[in-house]
Amino acid sequence: MKHLHLVLTITLISAGIFNSTIYAGSSTTENSEHKKTTYNVDKLNATVNNGEIYFNITMNVETEKCMYSLVRFNTDGTMKSVGIKNGFVNLNKLPLRYSFKDAETPTEDVKYALYRIGSESSLVAEWQYNSESNSMLLTPIDNSISENFIMNNNEKSALIID
Repeated sequence: MKHLHLVLTITLISAGIFNSTIYAGSSTTENSEHKKTTYNVDKLNATVNNGEIYFNITMNVETEKCMYSLVRFNTDGTMKSVGIKNGFVNLNKLPLRYSFKDAETPTEDVKYALYRIGSESSLVAEWQYNSESNSMLLTPIDNSISENFIMNNNEKSALIID
């Protein structure tokens, strides 16, 4: 009986040491670290043409499925959704264009804002519409709001076609 007790004790201790070695030697990944998503805006364009405003956004990197939402903010405090587009994963740096159209040219000055909605939400771009000159102006945004946003500054543009 003593011999059986000794064999069981040695077996249990050995199994414990063996399991400790397996767990200590295996690689584990920390899920607590937040994985940053990245995207890159290649071009931003807003065009006023025949009473309609067209917006084209070209992305050349997108690491996750997301959505893009363009919103018009009126001076009276109301807002209108211009459109929502599904964003697609794009890791090969080939350009993907997302287009929006506001079929109602505002009669007053308004602001347009483009938001990216994914694992994190961020402001991608803002435009100001000037009703007097019937023109669009791309306004700079605070990059601290969109810390994972990269933009090629040479590609900012707003075209006006009467």
